[in-house]
Amino acid sequence: MLETLVVEQARVLALMVLSGIFMGLLFDVFRVSRQFFRPSRLVLAFSDLFFWLLAAGFVFLVLLAGNWGEVRAYVFIGLGTGGLLYALFVSPACYRAMVLVVTAILSFCQSLFSPFLRLGQFLQPILGRAEKVVAGSQACARQQLEKFKDKLHKRQE
Repeated sequence: MLETLVVEQARVLALMVLSGIFMGLLFDVFRVSRQFFRPSRLVLAFSDLFFWLLAAGFVFLVLLAGNWGEVRAYVFIGLGTGGLLYALFVSPACYRAMVLVVTAILSFCQSLFSPFLRLGQFLQPILGRAEKVVAGSQACARQQLEKFKDKLHKRQE
């Protein structure tokens, strides 16, 4: 009986260490997104709140599945150990890899849409002139229509 209890606690401790590692990975995802998107303070506050709600929900579900939601000291020890192990040994390499991947994706998207942006920059002056011509034509047409209406009203009188 005691052996099963110790084995069960060791299993939950291992789950919590893995959960701490996963939360560290998730935190690095948020760090990378902050680096590339530069959110305002308000968005930053809400993203922090979202992260901690997500982390708390994740830990709750893991605890619920792992040991029926019992919170013991080894749960916090496992989470802290997992987060610390991730931060010390995995986070620097993982963060750099995520930055490289996001940079590559953004570079690919930029090269993909770059011809369209160049075309837009080329067409902008032409379309601007065309817009002025159309606006001038509309104004002229309105004046002619007003003159025609005036003549029509004079004939009816």
